[in-house]
Amino acid sequence: MIEVQQRVFIGGAEDVADPECLKDAGVTHVLTVDKEAPQTLSFFCTKFVFALDDSSTDLLSCLDECISFIKEAVSGICCMVLIHCHAGVSRSAAIVTAYMMKTSGLKFQQAYQTLRTVKPDAE
Repeated sequence: MIEVQQRVFIGGAEDVADPECLKDAGVTHVLTVDKEAPQTLSFFCTKFVFALDDSSTDLLSCLDECISFIKEAVSGICCMVLIHCHAGVSRSAAIVTAYMMKTSGLKFQQAYQTLRTVKPDAE
């Protein structure tokens, strides 16, 4: 789990495998962008978006709802959000990049480079 912006983290399935670690890190919200929803996150405010790790997957149609979930999460006092997919490098990276573009007014290249600075394996 890597902090991309204040209170916004990106990660993979391994990060949600241990809910106690998430709680200890202060995570309160979890956005899953994957083919399966994690089963062990009842303590958290969660959102699940079905998305295969495939170039034909349509992430554009769910961007607004994902960005709204992230914005709602970070608007709370002491709230933190983890955005994750299976490996933490493509679907979650696309959502985080779009979030930075929308909320920080960054162009794609700026947002993507910001993400790659903290998570070089992001695709």
